[in-house]
Amino acid sequence: MSDDTLTITEVVNSVTVTPVNNTVTVSEVGTQGPAGTNGTNGTNGTNGTNGTNGATGATGATGPTGATGATGATGATGAGVAVGGTVGQALTKINSTDYNTQWTTIPLLTTANTFSGGVQQMITASAATVGLIVKATASQSANLQQWQDSTGSVKASIANNGDLTNNGVFTVYGRFGGSGFVDGASLRVNAYSTSVVTAVIKALSSQTSNLQEWQNSSSTVLTAITPSGTINFASGNTSSTATAGAITAPVLVSGYITMQVAGTTVKVPYYES
Repeated sequence: MSDDTLTITEVVNSVTVTPVNNTVTVSEVGTQGPAGTNGTNGTNGTNGTNGTNGATGATGATGPTGATGATGATGATGAGVAVGGTVGQALTKINSTDYNTQWTTIPLLTTANTFSGGVQQMITASAATVGLIVKATASQSANLQQWQDSTGSVKASIANNGDLTNNGVFTVYGRFGGSGFVDGASLRVNAYSTSVVTAVIKALSSQTSNLQEWQNSSSTVLTAITPSGTINFASGNTSSTATAGAITAPVLVSGYITMQVAGTTVKVPYYES
């Protein structure tokens, strides 16, 4: 209650007394009327400022695995590996083009190999290294090496004992038979046994050409040994000069050497000393 006014209001069966400005007003309040209609909504207030982010919370537990999705469409076919190939082959590049490959047979040490791609070159690792060794097995019977023509016919070979066999013309440019000869000979045949003939020139059956010839630089035959063994001197090659001590005086005629000089058959006696 204030000091100024007193108001008394009756609500239903009660009286409310309210002093206002030293005045007491008593009024009877009737029954409550019906509710009024709602007023229109007021305008929204302005948004407040955003608060600061809170600390990151702990990681939650892993959820259950989701269902498998549908299978996607098949992608385009890739380059892949070239079809074909056999045992012992490997995939090699043909050129620098991507994926341009082919199956190639790789030489193996345990199998027979054929090289047909071009020149095969061996370069030794040092001056003291042997460039190539062909080593026979125990009781080797086949040739150690062969040179063949395009049909497979053997033109030359090295036998299991090291003998060199030639089935055609054998031409020597340089030295044959070894190196380091002080006389500089291009061809030298050294005997390897006192009981073996050092050199043999054997004719074929019905031989018609000479067994051996000595020619000048123009390929003119200067001296030849015929198929029958006759020594044939060309015209102008019949003279010789003996130096002192080069000829031993004859003791006994043992026979004759038959020679042809410029087409004329000549018999020269030989003697036993």
